[in-house]
Amino acid sequence: MKKLRLSETKKEELNREADTWVRKFKTEYPLVKYPINDPFAEVEKLGYFIIAKKVESEIAGLQYKIGDDGYILINNNDDLGRQHHSLFHEVFHLYSGVGLGVHLKGESEYIESEYLADAFASRLLMDRSLVQKYIDENRVNIEFLSHVDLIRMHNYFNVSYSNMAFVLKQMFPDEFNPVMFAIGKLPRRSDLLKKTKDTSLSTKLSEVPEFDYITPSIFETLSSNLESGRVSEERIEEILDFFSEELNLGE
Repeated sequence: MKKLRLSETKKEELNREADTWVRKFKTEYPLVKYPINDPFAEVEKLGYFIIAKKVESEIAGLQYKIGDDGYILINNNDDLGRQHHSLFHEVFHLYSGVGLGVHLKGESEYIESEYLADAFASRLLMDRSLVQKYIDENRVNIEFLSHVDLIRMHNYFNVSYSNMAFVLKQMFPDEFNPVMFAIGKLPRRSDLLKKTKDTSLSTKLSEVPEFDYITPSIFETLSSNLESGRVSEERIEEILDFFSEELNLGE
């Protein structure tokens, strides 16, 4: 059976719902500063544990609860900028309790909870008022936007080039030139890296990290949960087997 794409009307409804979730989140976590300078560190400050592992390309991420703790897995085969978005996408699922589970790339076009999580992450990382402020203060002309302009913006907001381009297209549908998307696609990655270097900015957001990552305290927390009786020994063994056999994080 053919999947039905979300209508533009439904997307607008979900965007408004995402705005509500973002306001609620910012009220409950007032110490988070925007733009978010270090998304990994900020997510860990929120009390979540992160595993960034190179997994199948179609997997965007997943999250699960162990006791009262939230764990997030994101695909370390993605460039760092996309991983920042994936982190807060999964934070939404844990924070809201909506749409928990494994998430595949492209699902946001068909599944409401996935679109909502994407919209939440986008609005946290690229607060629309801050994007407008950046444009005004730096006198950015969207109609004549250059690659250098967009590269500077995605570095400022700590997101991928493509995520930044998508937001600008959403905010300025008539002025933004869709041709700007091309250099953000994988076949043009070398062009994006060269232009970024020519701008004297770091290329890390557009590169795939060499090493996997795990929150350092994750195993200590699992041990504490076991000692306090929050989870069973069988559950802990199951989780550790998953880490060591599937993720190779116990090596």
